[in-house]
Amino acid sequence: MLTLKPFKDSDAAFFAELLKNEQTYALICGGKYGAYPASAQDIINYYAALSNAHPMTAYLENRAVGHILIVKKGENALLGSVVIDSAERGRGLGKEMLKAAVSYAFEKLGAKEASIGVFEENHGALALYKALGFKEDKKEKRPFLREERTYIWLKLKGENYEHL
Repeated sequence: MLTLKPFKDSDAAFFAELLKNEQTYALICGGKYGAYPASAQDIINYYAALSNAHPMTAYLENRAVGHILIVKKGENALLGSVVIDSAERGRGLGKEMLKAAVSYAFEKLGAKEASIGVFEENHGALALYKALGFKEDKKEKRPFLREERTYIWLKLKGENYEHL
């Protein structure tokens, strides 16, 4: 069973390894940790400076398999930096991790809605978010590597999350 645990500085190297190439880094993080490649220290520094941040590491048994960031902003919880180790994909762990993160946001943080963003071409992530009940909210253009691409924001209302 997958569990979420609060991120520790010692988790930063694992997370940095998941961002193994520039395209993955751009898709997962949009460059928020600085220039590619982000170091473990870049990640630690980013989280230390971010208020209301709840970075989490996903564990399967005793090994780290994923990462997600939850940031509480008013009544909204923003979910981001969502990634599962590529060696563990295809087993439903991303779905489990997102369910746990949404539950944490609503039950522990008291959020009324959760938001998550994704680049339009990340079809697998977009399908997963929609399958969990997230609804498209808006689209915008965002930098992606050396061009702009469509970024989709999705929302899930707290009253709709019980079906997870």
